[in-house]
This record gives sequence, structure tokens and C-alpha cells, in this order.
Amino acid sequence: MDDDIKREAQRQRAIEKEKQRQEVQEHPILAIITIIFSVVIVILLFLFC
Repeated sequence: MDDDIKREAQRQRAIEKEKQRQEVQEHPILAIITIIFSVVIVILLFLFC
């Protein structure tokens, strides 16, 4: 039973990764903005800590 759940979860993750990969290919600018945004957040966290 647990194996089935794990297999299903892995399959869902694979589908999500594939969707993200396709979205990145469709929207490279959006991906770059997201990366820059996350880097800025990390830098801000370091500054305020």
C-alpha cells in the first residue's frame, strides 16, 4: 500500500517537473524574473538577519 502511494507521489512529481520545464521553455523571461526575485529575497534575508 505504501509503495503504491510513493509511486503515485513520484509520478505526480515527475508530471509537475515536466510541466515546469515546458513553462520555462514557453516563458524564459518569466523564469529569469523568478530566479532574480528569489535571489533578491535571499539577499534581503541575509541583510536583515
